Amino acid sequence: MKPRGTGGLPANVQRSMNRPRFLAAVLTPLLALGALAGCDASDDTEAFGFDTAALDLVVDHGCGFGFATSSADQTAGLSLFWTKGFDPSTPRPFGVDDTGSVALPSGGWDGEFWIGTDLFANWCDDVVEVDEPVPSIVERWTLVSGVLTFDEPDGLVEFATAPVTATLSGVTIESAGGEQRELADINLTNPAWGFFAG
Repeated sequence: MKPRGTGGLPANVQRSMNRPRFLAAVLTPLLALGALAGCDASDDTEAFGFDTAALDLVVDHGCGFGFATSSADQTAGLSLFWTKGFDPSTPRPFGVDDTGSVALPSGGWDGEFWIGTDLFANWCDDVVEVDEPVPSIVERWTLVSGVLTFDEPDGLVEFATAPVTATLSGVTIESAGGEQRELADINLTNPAWGFFAG
């Protein structure tokens, strides 16, 4: 894994990676999502196309500056990335405040909840073989509020030698039609912070 490459990534991630060098970090993926709060199972099934009571985002996908997590079958997931690159002159990089948190939405963070198939197929991989699946995103929900709290904010560096962990809480996502849903708190891990395909 190296600091460059865009193969196998959604278009919005690739666009961010085409900015100056460190902006590539934006590829780090989806959040370990819990059940949606405040809605009954029938409402969730209608909104998302399946029963979210059974939804469990437990697979973390490393790469870039941020987090990505999905369900085991990669039909649902959440992606949260820092898009402004790494600035070594900043005492608290990645928009983190003195408490180790970031209030979302923030000018440097881009978050989405995805519904589809093979959402992280070939994630952070710039070589896609003919017989390998490719991601298909059929629904996008934008993260419109939440707080991202890092466990070790002083360890946020350009290329981490240990997994970076955080919790996403107070999350609200919004559909293209303006419908909003709340998410349970999500524990996140990026085992390859700052690294990219290549």
